[in-house]
Amino acid sequence: MWWCLKICYLKRNEQALLKTSDGQKLILGPGLILLDSKIEMLKRYATGLKNGEYAKVIDENTGACRIEKGPQRLWLSATERIFQKFKAIQLKHHESIEVYNHETGTTRVEKGKKEFMLCASEQVLNDKKAIGKLKAGMAKLNKRLSLKGYHDVVKSKMIVIMYGYLNFRFLILL
Repeated sequence: MWWCLKICYLKRNEQALLKTSDGQKLILGPGLILLDSKIEMLKRYATGLKNGEYAKVIDENTGACRIEKGPQRLWLSATERIFQKFKAIQLKHHESIEVYNHETGTTRVEKGKKEFMLCASEQVLNDKKAIGKLKAGMAKLNKRLSLKGYHDVVKSKMIVIMYGYLNFRFLILL
């Protein structure tokens, strides 16, 4: 009787997800694995999170969502996947953001000089940083078009652009 074995070496930043008839098993590297040919293996890598970064992780079985903050090497369980990686929001002393929490239904304002990371059930509603930048851009454009009749037209177009920018920013942070 002949047996066919697969040999796999895992480095220190790798993990093997083994799919068998009994279910799934996760093995972290480093190490050497000897597998029966009937076992399916998927090799995954650890996700590096730097200082000031965080990731939204979703469990595909339960739908539960959690946040992992850096710096760290992030190892996922057999049923988890990274939804998205984010950079922390840097607020200056005169800036603020409005944050909505889906679970509690409450909103709060974060202000002042700080590095801010959203929780799993939060999203940014009102970004004062973006509004400040767009108001400065509108002032420059109004200065360039100093003709009297164009002032109101430019102002109304900048409001539409500002509204569109905030919605775009809102979609990115979901």
